[in-house]
Amino acid sequence: MNFVQHGIRQPNTRAVDEFNADIVGAPFKAILRNSVQIIYNHKTGEIEDYHIPDYDGLLRAIVLNRALHSLKLSGADIKFLRKCIGLKAKELCKKIGVTSEHMSRLENNNIIISPASEKLLRLFMFKTALKLSCMKSEEKRIKLEDALDRLFDDVKPVACYDVDEELVLCLHRPFKHPKAANKGGGSEFDACWDAPKAVCV
Repeated sequence: MNFVQHGIRQPNTRAVDEFNADIVGAPFKAILRNSVQIIYNHKTGEIEDYHIPDYDGLLRAIVLNRALHSLKLSGADIKFLRKCIGLKAKELCKKIGVTSEHMSRLENNNIIISPASEKLLRLFMFKTALKLSCMKSEEKRIKLEDALDRLFDDVKPVACYDVDEELVLCLHRPFKHPKAANKGGGSEFDACWDAPKAVCV
């Protein structure tokens, strides 16, 4: 099965209720709801391909929602989120005030990030992903204010994490057929990925 970022919807396609987006390589589950189109063989009924709209937007949405989930960030989480927003480890080190050696130890799970550093990292990740998102300025402002409130009031990272606890983020994005743009319906890229209930476990 091939991965399609920006394919055109074909006649033999249908939307799926849930799609496990393991293709993104996250150290947790990312479930995409009512957003992915599968392309199937009309003769055999077998799935031949699938289409995940706005793949970069999906990565940013995952960062936004993971930053607001209270489950402790593991080293794999930190590395994955950093790559999602296109940052090198050295760049992130400067932003949160740690050494490259310290960051390497964090990402390799040799040490656990402190609550204070984690809060700063979450805030920086959220801010960076939000700047790259397709939302309008007013939407970004509201979402950033909400995130700041949640990060400083509600999200209380603990000093350790349970390696057996599974995290699942559920995201959705209204799919619009590309031909709808010609009828005044906007393009399939007008919408943004979001989490209907922020996160689900």
